[in-house]
Amino acid sequence: HFEEDSKGSIEAAKLADFVVLEKNPLDVPPDALSQLKIIETFKEGRSVYRRA
Repeated sequence: HFEEDSKGSIEAAKLADFVVLEKNPLDVPPDALSQLKIIETFKEGRSVYRRA
C-alpha cells in the first residue's frame, strides 16, 4: 500500500493516530495499565478528545 510517505512515524506533514496518557506506560506496573487516564486522543493528526 506504500503509505510510508504519510504514515508510520510522528513527523511534520504525516497523519497520526495516538493517545496521550497521564503517565508513561513503561513506568507503570502491568496490572495498573488499565487504570491510566487518557489525556488526549489524536486521529489522523487532529485532536478528537481532550480530557476536561
